[in-house]
Amino acid sequence: MTILEKFSIFDEWYQSQISIIEDIGLISLPEGEKNYTAKQQHDFFMKFHKHLNSEEYVNSVKSTISIYSKDEGTSAIYYQFMTAILFYLERRFFEDLPSHLNLQEPESIKNIPTSDELSSPARGKIRYISGYVLAKLKHNLSIKIRNSLFAVGSESKIAKLQDQMNILSSLCSSYDVLLNSSIDPESLEETKRKQNERESLTNITDVTFDFFSKLETLCRQKLSHINLVEHGKNLFSYVTDEILNDKCLFDLWVQTLTSNYNIQYTSSDNIHNIIHSITLSSENYIDIYNSAVHLFLKVSFSQFRRDYLTFLKKEKGKALRKKVSEKSKKVVKSFNMQFLIEDKSKDKEGSHLRLKSELMQNEKFLSENSFTKKELLMLCLMYNVKISTQKRKDEISSELGKAILKSDFIPYPDKSDVSGTGAKPISNIIVSAAPQTMDSEVPGPSNVHVASTSTGSLASELQPTIQNKDKIQSNKRKTSRRGKGKGKGKSRKKNIPISDESDDKCTVCNKPDIGDEDWICCDACTLWYHRDCANLQDDEIWTSLSEEGAVFTWPLCQ
Repeated sequence: MTILEKFSIFDEWYQSQISIIEDIGLISLPEGEKNYTAKQQHDFFMKFHKHLNSEEYVNSVKSTISIYSKDEGTSAIYYQFMTAILFYLERRFFEDLPSHLNLQEPESIKNIPTSDELSSPARGKIRYISGYVLAKLKHNLSIKIRNSLFAVGSESKIAKLQDQMNILSSLCSSYDVLLNSSIDPESLEETKRKQNERESLTNITDVTFDFFSKLETLCRQKLSHINLVEHGKNLFSYVTDEILNDKCLFDLWVQTLTSNYNIQYTSSDNIHNIIHSITLSSENYIDIYNSAVHLFLKVSFSQFRRDYLTFLKKEKGKALRKKVSEKSKKVVKSFNMQFLIEDKSKDKEGSHLRLKSELMQNEKFLSENSFTKKELLMLCLMYNVKISTQKRKDEISSELGKAILKSDFIPYPDKSDVSGTGAKPISNIIVSAAPQTMDSEVPGPSNVHVASTSTGSLASELQPTIQNKDKIQSNKRKTSRRGKGKGKGKSRKKNIPISDESDDKCTVCNKPDIGDEDWICCDACTLWYHRDCANLQDDEIWTSLSEEGAVFTWPLCQ
């Protein structure tokens, strides 16, 4: 049974495959985009290949084939046929892709309009190339004549070659004759400029120049970007056939030859010889016409190829510059404390220059970026900036930025070492501006605010220190539950007011208050910490810290 006998079954399968291919295309290459990337195209091929090998596709093909044939050999042929149809649908999808994606038309090579009048240098170039074509043909003919001179039975061949040589000679002229007789003497300058001492370059007559001008115009019309896209590698064959079959061009060629090359006959000449001579001349006209057009086309095609490669190089250069620019933007890392810590340059010189550059471009770089107050204080230590820990984040950023711009290097680069190997305690680098007065009813900040750069491992791995009230005086109510629930310190009537937006975040995880968590404040640095971040899961320790007069000190502040 053939497919046409039950075409509706095959057509149903065919329409379903079209729908599947279109769905794959819509997923991989969304509509409305002006271009698509190689990654999207690769994704389409991957999905298409997956569908081609899917069990659903195999079953649909087998079920369709089983209606038409039960023989295994015939079924295999049907399977190959239906798979070939699927690849046809894939190719047709990409042929219709410009309308599917609304793609922009590629920029075409700009050709010189054929309606515009050529300048004298351009006409001179046509004369020069035409002379080269005729000189090349004469040179090839001379080689053939020389090789056939002493060959037995080559008289007729030599006569034909000699007639062709006479025809080519009739198309040429000397520079002196043309200078006096040419209607376009300006076009002779190009050939004269390229002449050597022997003046061996060939000059052509005005009639011959008209023919080659017509040929050059046709070449410009046919050698276009549109024809290149349409015919691809067969462009040269297409243009050659079109020009050789151009009747107007051939008529102009015949007029050119007959105006320059005339054979004189007398009444005593044999009619057979005259007919033979006319036939031989006609054959030579056609042979020389084909040879001249072919050689001129090769020159024109070579020029078109150079123009197209220059155009591609220009477009490729633009795309490459854009790609390099986008890649360089992605490669540049944003500056943060991790960047500074991982900097391996001497005395952190690379980080200092980068930080200075960012501040010169944007004075508010430190405050606008994701620097925490603790990180800013660490930078203050590195740049030997004395500032109160009670200052707001914006004020610290401003003072620190001024110090960085004035510095030629980082005074204390080792202060960024968080591993604990290179850090040394330095007191009074950051001086507290907290008041020294105490109030028995209203809890206030502690009078001990000496920052230290002694840094250990992660906060979750450190145990906080609980000191006795006799050692360090503190009336600050350290524990607080910010929200509902039965947390420690819930009976406290008054909590420490938050001084700025950075104090409303945990110093360890940098997360804000969400309203239902236990917090604790360090008596040394006055910074707040989550109970879990401070590693205070033990209820007994938490209860002792909630008692009146208990002192909590963050491990890094000890």
